[in-house]
Amino acid sequence: MAARSGCRVYVAFAARAATSPVLAAVQRETPAAIQAGLRQTLGALPAPRPGPRPDPEIGARLLSPVTDGLAFDAVSAPGSLTRADLETALETALDTYLDRLLPSDQD
Repeated sequence: MAARSGCRVYVAFAARAATSPVLAAVQRETPAAIQAGLRQTLGALPAPRPGPRPDPEIGARLLSPVTDGLAFDAVSAPGSLTRADLETALETALDTYLDRLLPSDQD
């Protein structure tokens, strides 16, 4: 599974970055770049009806841990989530989050 393999690589990289200044710099830059992209994307979304536009900074900070946490669980507790369970959990989490940011006109 690509997501699980990617998470394994990320966890191994993060562990090594704890003792390598060169890798630690990359470890700091990568999440910062992801957060910047999320902020930009969330900031470009239309404001929900009715109500104020969600804060892109808070939205970005909340989104990453949800998806990262599910992926980490799949790697750190092998067998606890099947591929289908992980995909469903990620899809449900993202759909729920995006529905809160962008409620449909029918809500």
